[in-house]
Amino acid sequence: VFVGDRGMVTKSNLKMLQESDDAWGFLLGMTRRRNPETEVLIDRVREDAWSDCPVGINAREKVKDRPRTRVQEVTCDRAGVRVFVVDSDERRAHEVRMRTKAMERVRSSLERVQTRVAKGQLKQPEKIGAAVERTLQRNHGYRYYDWELEEGQLKFFEHPVNLSREKKYEGKYLIQYMSHADKEMTPVDAVAH
Repeated sequence: VFVGDRGMVTKSNLKMLQESDDAWGFLLGMTRRRNPETEVLIDRVREDAWSDCPVGINAREKVKDRPRTRVQEVTCDRAGVRVFVVDSDERRAHEVRMRTKAMERVRSSLERVQTRVAKGQLKQPEKIGAAVERTLQRNHGYRYYDWELEEGQLKFFEHPVNLSREKKYEGKYLIQYMSHADKEMTPVDAVAH
């Protein structure tokens, strides 16, 4: 079985792995963003279907609230491919911290643009839009905020779709698996491998 991280996953690489005459199979991470399949797969998660994974070295320490990792298989629409959604407390904590910091930086920058508009330093809609765009390009602002210009006033707000998607992804990653020889890999085995 070919094992690779999500940075190696392209349509052409997957096609080569699936269609090669001597294909052994693959165990690959899946990209979460810029992948329309990801949200569909995460939405198929059932809260009653998780399997706990053995704890890692850091989590074996005698701590009161040990971080957990759990996994479940979800239905994949690609023939012969199995998908496992992994939910990690440690990963979630890290990603929440990173998102919170990024949102604060973006919010602060948007507030500065908003102040410039309110003081009349930025008046032309195209210049206001350019300033907001620059701000949203930094720190992944589009994942968190949206904006509008209404009667010369700049308003920004949490993005109603993108932010909830980001929160849904936090702590989760996906593994895709296909094998011509071993169809019996369990979700816990996939995480271990």
